[in-house]
Amino acid sequence: MTPVIDASQTILGQQLAYPVGTAEITAVIIAIPPGGQTGWHLHAVPLFGYILEGTLTVDYGDKGTHVYAAGDGLLEAVNWPHNGMNKGSVPVRILAVYAGAKGIPDAAAVAH
Repeated sequence: MTPVIDASQTILGQQLAYPVGTAEITAVIIAIPPGGQTGWHLHAVPLFGYILEGTLTVDYGDKGTHVYAAGDGLLEAVNWPHNGMNKGSVPVRILAVYAGAKGIPDAAAVAH
């Protein structure tokens, strides 16, 4: 085994808390082409992310910017607007695993 992450707080230091409701795990692969971005959004549920390929730069507004490279794992910020950007020359691929609940969106776009 190779540990990827063992944490109880998000990247912004928020205590990990699961949403109330019927538990629902969703896993997706997110692909961002060179020069692309996710757009400003937030997650109402905990999200574990694993960078499969490329380098992801995430802008957390007044909480700063973080850079994640292939092989990095993270617990993403909850209810905090952020924007993921691919400033590199190869696609970014992320395995995103949401620990959500039925009826609660995993992500929602926000104005910034």
